[in-house]
Formats: sequence, C-alpha cells, structure tokens
Amino acid sequence: KQLKYPEWLLGTWEVRASFVDAGFPLGKRFINREVPGVTKGSMIVALADVGAAMERPLVYQSRFVYSAEEGGVVADRPFNITQQADALLGYPAVQSVNYDPLDNPTRLNVVWSTPRKRNMSDPLDQRDPQQSDLRKAEIFINNRDAERASGSGKAWCGSELYRQVTQAARQGGVGDYMTVACYQQEAGSGDGNNASEEGVAP
Repeated sequence: KQLKYPEWLLGTWEVRASFVDAGFPLGKRFINREVPGVTKGSMIVALADVGAAMERPLVYQSRFVYSAEEGGVVADRPFNITQQADALLGYPAVQSVNYDPLDNPTRLNVVWSTPRKRNMSDPLDQRDPQQSDLRKAEIFINNRDAERASGSGKAWCGSELYRQVTQAARQGGVGDYMTVACYQQEAGSGDGNNASEEGVAP
C-alpha cells in the first residue's frame, strides 16, 4: 500500500527547497561515487542533485491527491518526481515516470536525460555537446512508516526506503536510500492552505 498523508496536505503546493547541511556519521572515508547522492540522479525520486539549492532556494510544485481506491490522500508520484528532478537538475530532465499503484505500489520506473559531455582532449571525439543520453531507473519502495509528530498544531512525519537500480549506456548501479519527511501545518491556517516541510533526510 502507498503511504497515506493527512487530509490537510490535499492539493498542489509550492515548494521552496534550500540546502541546509550534509553529515557523514561514519566519516568521509566511506564516501565514493557508489554512495547514493554523490552523483547527480543517484537519488532521482528524492533529491536528484543534493547540492543544487546551496546558493539559493529552488521553487517547484508538489501535489497530493485523494484516491478512493486506496482510501486516503497519497502523493502524486509522477508529478512530484518530475517537478523535483527538473528543478534540482536545472533543465527538463524527466522524460517519463511509470507508476501504477493499484497494480504494484512498491515499484516504479523513471527515464531522464543527462547532457552529453565531449572529451575536449580527444580531437576525434565528434559528439555534439548539446545532445543528451538517457538513463533509466527501476525504483523499489519498501518499509513505509508514518506517524503524527508530537507538539502543538498539526504535524506528520513519514519515511520510505528506496532501492534504485540505474541503467545507462556506459554505467549503472544499485543504491539504497531512505527519505524522512515531516510536515507542520502553520499556525492560523485552519483551512490547511499553509504548511511547512521541516526536513527531508536521504
């Protein structure tokens, strides 16, 4: 089953994403290109480019819809993934998101493009730098959990684990990562028109 969100999140929201901090609990010696988040697109459904919002906030939209079949408010994953990835990567990257939660809520796939880089040190490299390569990721979603956060007002936290299997012409990989999202309805917004996301941690 999909993660169910509180009813006051129903609708389309404007997101202002800012980079706050990055931590390395086990030390930087364990950080390499195989770690999700180190390279662009390695956490395509959560943070397509971890450091994209370091200099200024990035603005995009996030949508939550009511599903009668699933009995509650759920994330519009194709819309949200496209909005987030395009904003953080800085160009219209996502080509398609295939997801059918009624058939299999634990699996989706994403196809996105990456600019093709030319090897300037090789005079025989005739690749057009304006062209792009396509990448595809199979995403497996597991271990969903949600709870109401303690404190005053309306607050909610949810988490999911992802396994991303990325396929590309010259490289691919498998990575596991987790997202934790907490939402707090702002004071005085009884109609649910204002909310703040306290944090997302890959």
